[in-house]
Amino acid sequence: MDQQALRSWVAEAAGGEVVRFERLGGGNSREAWLADVARGGQTLELLLRRDAGGGPMSGTELSIERESRVYRALAGGPVPVPRVHGVARDAVLLDRVPGRAQWATLVDPAERESVSRHFVEILADLHRMDPRRLDLPGFPLPTSPEDHARCDLALWERLYDRHVGRPNPFVRFGLAWLRRNAPLSVARTVLVHGDCGTGNFLFHDGSVSAVLDWEFSHIGDPVDDLGCIVLHDFVQGSDLSPYFTLYRDLADVEVERSKLLYYLAFMSLRCLVACSIALGATNRSMERGVYLSVIHLFERCLVQAIAQHGQVELEAAPLPAEGAATPHSPLYEVMLADLREVILPALARDEVAVRRAAATSNILVYLAGFERRGRELAEAEQDDAARVLGERAATCEESERRLDQLAAAHEPRRENDWLGYLSRRSDRELALWGPTLGERAARSVRVEAYL
Repeated sequence: MDQQALRSWVAEAAGGEVVRFERLGGGNSREAWLADVARGGQTLELLLRRDAGGGPMSGTELSIERESRVYRALAGGPVPVPRVHGVARDAVLLDRVPGRAQWATLVDPAERESVSRHFVEILADLHRMDPRRLDLPGFPLPTSPEDHARCDLALWERLYDRHVGRPNPFVRFGLAWLRRNAPLSVARTVLVHGDCGTGNFLFHDGSVSAVLDWEFSHIGDPVDDLGCIVLHDFVQGSDLSPYFTLYRDLADVEVERSKLLYYLAFMSLRCLVACSIALGATNRSMERGVYLSVIHLFERCLVQAIAQHGQVELEAAPLPAEGAATPHSPLYEVMLADLREVILPALARDEVAVRRAAATSNILVYLAGFERRGRELAEAEQDDAARVLGERAATCEESERRLDQLAAAHEPRRENDWLGYLSRRSDRELALWGPTLGERAARSVRVEAYL
């Protein structure tokens, strides 16, 4: 639908006259429009979410229409969600809920404590619900403990096979490992948010005003959502670990270390697949630079979670020295200084523009690092891959294709070898991204604080 058709649909769905229709800045996979509708002497403040096409989940089973079923199923219950006013094939019209999602802006300790506790209480409420009593067509119910993981895993494998053209041995290894190690027990069957944690709920005046972004939701194990929280904390710098005791008390769910690590690995894989789909998108408005600069964090988290699950010690890869400046180094320095000192401050009011400019800054750091020691790191990667393959591939593309095939079919007895290789590969890749990402990835992912 074009803008005029969208506006007409909003008027029809809300049953009134559209007096304001304004697109929010940016334009990722799913556009957002502010819509004010005059009806019966009142003005409804609404939000239109529309699939713009070409984004990570566009054209997949994880559609806006599917997500809208969750909003409707949870309406009026203890989990706050926006009210649905209308659903089209590629759009949903929702109440506009007050609040903000940017966790970094929550600087007052008392408010952060209040919001954190409320979010955990809401999560416990969600996990106490019987999903059989919710109207969720198209959400299959698991029939065995292993199916609580494997049903959703099959979905993500289909998404990867259908929508990702470039091989990624991290994904193939992760899929095979998750399939073999699906937990053999489950506390209860629940509706899982699937991308649970800071950034995916709104908070306002010290409480959570709405839980959003249900596109990854499914029926499964409640510990799945706890693994999502650990990953969100790792990537965003938040820390909800102090509130896991409250969650356990309210939800009456035991959190085993091995299961939490399993679902931390699973959430890392979901993010890896979503990033891989986004990086292959043809939509120019996609924030591909953002995905480029975070995909390696998910690779690192996947490997670390699996290694800790199996109590495998990972050794850091030997890295070449940074190397001397090149003739191009001053060019990178000028561009980075302009981005950080002039452009980013000037864009401060445009959240999407800030994200994209920051991602561009990270990419420039990567390119500058590649100039200094990229050849040495690429050579070390080819040598390491040759040890896994048994011979050196003729090209990098051939090496990736064969690694992808081997990762999917690797023997369990070689699991530690694969973990070691993927960990060293992650070290080499992150070495080029500079301190912004490198320091975040250097933190070891530990789940003990959440137990």
